Formats: sequence, C-alpha cells, structure tokens
Amino acid sequence: MSKGAAPDEKIRKDLESLTEKFKTAKAFQILNVAEDATEDVCKRAYLDLVKKYHPDRLPPDSDPVLKRLGEELFAKINEAHSTMTDPEKRDEYNALLQIEKSGGMEQIEKTLEAEMLIPQAKMALKRRHYKAAHDQLVTVMAAIKNDGELIADFAFAKLMQLIDAKVPIKEQLKEFHSEIKKALALRPKYGAAYYYRGMAYKLDNQMEKAVEDFDEAVQFDSSLAEAASEARLIRSRKDKKSK
Repeated sequence: MSKGAAPDEKIRKDLESLTEKFKTAKAFQILNVAEDATEDVCKRAYLDLVKKYHPDRLPPDSDPVLKRLGEELFAKINEAHSTMTDPEKRDEYNALLQIEKSGGMEQIEKTLEAEMLIPQAKMALKRRHYKAAHDQLVTVMAAIKNDGELIADFAFAKLMQLIDAKVPIKEQLKEFHSEIKKALALRPKYGAAYYYRGMAYKLDNQMEKAVEDFDEAVQFDSSLAEAASEARLIRSRKDKKSK
C-alpha cells in the first residue's frame, strides 16, 4: 500500500477484500502466524503488516471512504497483535478457541450432561437392564462421538436388548462384530469389549472364539469376573464331553 503505488479504486478493492477476510479470521490468522507462534514471531509479523497497511501509508489525497477502510482494517490488525502478545489476553483467547473447537458452550453443556449419564448406563449394563442402558447410551452418543468404550457398550446393549425381546439375532451379529471392531480400533485395551464379543460368539455357538475373547477380557481387566466365569464354564463343559 505504498504511496502512489496504485489508484484509489485498486487500493479500495484490496482493503475491502482483506477486511472481509478478517471478519471471520482468528487473531493468529490475521497476523499470518501459527496458532502457537511465540510473542517475538507475532511482533515481527505485526511490524510487517504495519509497513503494508498502516493508514499513513495511504496516498495523502485518498477519499474519506478509503481512509475509513484503512483505519478499520488496521484496528483489526492492532487487536490481533494485542491479543497474541499480551499473555493474559492470549490465555483468555485460547480458552475461547478451545470452547469453539468443542462446538461452543451449548455443545459443552450437552457433553457434560451426557457424561453424567454414562455411570447410569454402565450400571444398567451390569444389572442386565439392557433396554435402559440402550436408551441412555443413545442420548450419550448423540453428544460424544468416536469413543471406543461407548461404541462397544452400545453395541452390546443393542444386541442383548434384541435377545431379551426374543428377536432372532443372526442378521444383527454381523453389524455387532463390525461395531466391536471399530470400538477396539479406538480402545484396544477395553476389556469389556472382548467380553461382549465373547458373549456374541457364545450365542453363535463359536465356543473356541468365545473362550479366547473371555481370556482376553480378563487379561485387560481383571475385575471382569463374568468373563472369567464364562471361560471356566465353557472349558468345564468341553472337558466333560472329552471324558
């Protein structure tokens, strides 16, 4: 934006374009630096912008509209500089960015409410109240995405609810195994997921696979007495048959 470098019309278009871009830009984007840029880097970036966009760089005979655009643009640059170089302001700004990344305050509130339901859903699973667990997990998973533990819990609650309702599950088993695979990709050491899959194998009369999963469940979570009990029961029946 050097003096006399371009006609007013071209300068006006450049300023309008940049002003529009800055409306939704973050402070670090306005300075054209990384989000975690140091204070020194931010100061150097600001000085570069001063050389280009300080209102005093406009031609002396610029019309009032052009001067107003220049002042508004530079106000945004000053604000970004102040935010990125003042430690207190930057901490507050980073906190707001984190809230925004989490979906805003409304999403955070929904997530907190969902997290409060998780213990209830797990207790319902433990007590074999599968419909209650299923319904609670539907609400939880609407707010919390891609959680391997929740995906496994939900898949098991859904499957067992069908069994309680005496619905044939042969067709549903494929979907169940797909969901458990996804859950374990996210949480490879979630013992309960192996227990859930072991139960599905048992229901499908695949006893060897069931025992393997029950053993795996106990290996990752020694408190899973149900898995240990299921493995012992299957082995006991196998021993009796062999005799």
